[in-house]
Amino acid sequence: DLIIGTSLCDVRDSGLVASYGDRDMVAVDVNFKIFDGHEYGISMGPYDDHREVVIDPLTFSTFIGGTGADYGESICFDSNNNVYVTGNTYDHTTDYPTTSGAYDTVHNGVIDVYVTKLVSDGSSLSYSTFLGGYLNDYGYAIAVDSSGNAFITGHTGSSNYPTTSGSYDTTQNGYYDVFV
Repeated sequence: DLIIGTSLCDVRDSGLVASYGDRDMVAVDVNFKIFDGHEYGISMGPYDDHREVVIDPLTFSTFIGGTGADYGESICFDSNNNVYVTGNTYDHTTDYPTTSGAYDTVHNGVIDVYVTKLVSDGSSLSYSTFLGGYLNDYGYAIAVDSSGNAFITGHTGSSNYPTTSGSYDTTQNGYYDVFV
């Protein structure tokens, strides 16, 4: 693994994958190389320099959203490489994808938060839900713990934003409040 520390967080790359770019897809040995504390590169084992080598091909790319405006704000991964995404949906048509058994399958206000978990290859949703009240709610960051629990933060203008019993504060205090 390559771990690069930044002022915001650690950036982790779990390793490189390389192969010849033709239909044979023969693997090529490749690793990260750290030149000093601020320069990073790659080191390749023996390879045929007459053939194209593809390093770290696109793992997956997919759309998530409905017919309204949907914005991705934050992404993270768990230890099984499942993908967690949060952001905002202006999707008044309520067709942003939610899953059976989700916390909330109904778009509640003008702008709602969404929390979506995709399986590691991006082929399906593990879960997807709305969070929000009757006004504007914005999800800006997501993190996941070692048990797979997702934590999001953002801000809400909704006095009826969902809170849990016994939480620190269950009432809105200003025009917009932070939520966790």
